[in-house]
Amino acid sequence: MGLNKSPYQSWVRKWRYDQNPRAPRSSTENPRPPRSSLLSTPRRTGFFLLLLLLACESEPIGPPEIQFYHWQTVLDPDSLNQGALSLSTRKELFVKVSDFRWSESGPVAEAPLVLASDSTGYRLQPVVFITNEVLLRLAEKEEVALGIQALAEDILIAAARSNTNTSTYSELQLDCDWTRGSAKIYFSLLESLRHLLPSDVLLSCTVRLHQWRDHETQGIPPVDRGVLMAYNSGDLERWETENSILDTSVSTSYLRPEPDYHLSLDFALPMYNWGVIYRRNELAYLIDGLMAEALIDTTRFNQLSTNRFAVKQSTYLDGIYCYEGDLIRLEQCDEKRLRATYEQLVNAVPRFEGQRLFFFRQGSVHGEVGTFWE
Repeated sequence: MGLNKSPYQSWVRKWRYDQNPRAPRSSTENPRPPRSSLLSTPRRTGFFLLLLLLACESEPIGPPEIQFYHWQTVLDPDSLNQGALSLSTRKELFVKVSDFRWSESGPVAEAPLVLASDSTGYRLQPVVFITNEVLLRLAEKEEVALGIQALAEDILIAAARSNTNTSTYSELQLDCDWTRGSAKIYFSLLESLRHLLPSDVLLSCTVRLHQWRDHETQGIPPVDRGVLMAYNSGDLERWETENSILDTSVSTSYLRPEPDYHLSLDFALPMYNWGVIYRRNELAYLIDGLMAEALIDTTRFNQLSTNRFAVKQSTYLDGIYCYEGDLIRLEQCDEKRLRATYEQLVNAVPRFEGQRLFFFRQGSVHGEVGTFWE
């Protein structure tokens, strides 16, 4: 029997590839052993099996690097959750520096970042949010290429707001809920940014669950790496929804292995809570950071279940006027839900050294996330 097609050798090569799909498979990078090697005599079979065992016990990939998003307009070091930030692998903070929305004159930058202090103690990495409408409207213009170039330059101006006296950014991240109809122009924008950025600055972007699952129609963005956002998966509009922030019964339909997705992906999970107010069976308001302690007055609120309340008497709640009969659902991200979603992520998306786990977002009242990823 010829040695070049040893079933053991083929199995080892396949096992290594399965553990790291991006590993090379060429004969030059994974050379086959010479004829005089492991299986040339029956006496060396035991030695081969030992190597096989060692291959199976290769070092596992370590836990992800922990990072945080900051999404508020004002960045005040005193408002940061230092307890959560102590989990950060690096002294970095990914901060939203601007929103780009469509106006009559074209794309405009809104909600610019305001630094309350020149020193935050963290290197700031800029994140720019772009509405899908901006892309769709740009596609309608006659001079599309000029519009993309102008928007790319405006994004870099906005990103410069993250520069401080002590550091400049080493990564630029874009956040956009692009669709099949806007993918082409969005990817052109990303390519323009890649051309304008220095070669040592990473370009990344967020990837939503539907963009991951439907990548054959929505495309894979041309960036250095992506961040798969595994939250806001439930139906916020429905009162019956248990938890719209994290709904594992929904995310499981999205988080399935996609072997053709050739982009390294980090993960993003939530670290916030809110209250959802419904009026006449429709979503009316979101109150960020609303806790049950604000609803303990039984003259104004009636507790229906652990996280559901009804307004008994019209009243103000965190500056919002609530009418009698309004319904309130409290939502937060407990460690059990976070762990379950994280397990869905690691079972669907390839792991790699240096992979990051982002938490959205700093400044939230509910900021304890545990250490479920270890």
